[in-house]
Amino acid sequence: MTEIVLDLEFSPIDKEYGEARRVCHNEIIQIGAVKLDENHEIIDRFNEYVKPQMTHIAKKVTALTGIKDEDVSQAKGYIEVMNSFIDWIDDEDAILLSWSMEDLNQLKQEGKLKKYNNLRLNKYFSKWKDIQKLFTKNMGFSRPLSLDTAVRGVDYKFSGNMHTGIDDAINEAYLYQMLFNETLFEERTKPLRELFEPSPDVTTSLGDIFTEDIKKQLGF
Repeated sequence: MTEIVLDLEFSPIDKEYGEARRVCHNEIIQIGAVKLDENHEIIDRFNEYVKPQMTHIAKKVTALTGIKDEDVSQAKGYIEVMNSFIDWIDDEDAILLSWSMEDLNQLKQEGKLKKYNNLRLNKYFSKWKDIQKLFTKNMGFSRPLSLDTAVRGVDYKFSGNMHTGIDDAINEAYLYQMLFNETLFEERTKPLRELFEPSPDVTTSLGDIFTEDIKKQLGF
C-alpha cells in the first residue's frame, strides 16, 4: 500500500468572482507531495505549480510562500495538474495524508467549482488521514499544533522553506515517520510534553527554548 503525504498552497479567488467564491474561497497554486514505501520512507516526490483561473496571487500569499504570479503564469491548469498528480500516485489503494484536513476540503471545493470528478480521487477522499490529529493525539494534547510548532517542538531543523508545498510535505512525512518509532517519538517530544504538563524537577529554563507563539498555541 502506498502512502502519499500532500501539501497544497493556495490563494484567495479575486472578489470579482463572487459566485465562484461562494463555492470555493481559494485556488490551488502549488501541489507538493511525497510517496512513502512500506517503511514510511520517502521514495518519490511530486512538485508542480498550478495556473489559477480566477486568482491574482495575494501579497500576503507571496510573503508567506514566496510564490508570485509570474511563477504560475506558464504552469498547467488545475485539471491537467490533478490528472498528472493522480497518475503519479499510480495506486488505487493509496492512502493520502496531510497536516489537518484543510487540503482535503480545498480539493473537494475546488473540484466542485471546476467540475472535476475523478473516481480515483474520490476514493482517496474516503481514506484520508490527518497527520496533525495523529501527532497531537500521540502527544496527549487536546489542542492541535501547527506544523511549525511541531517541527520546532521536537528539536528538528525544518528542511527547506516553510509554506512551500514540497518542503512542507517532506517535513510532515518526517513527523509521520516518528509515530512509528515509539522510542524516538518519546525522546523528541519530551520537551513539548513537559512544557504542557511540567514535572516537579523541570527547571524554568525549559520554557526558554519555546517562543511565545508556541506557548500561546498550548494555552500558556
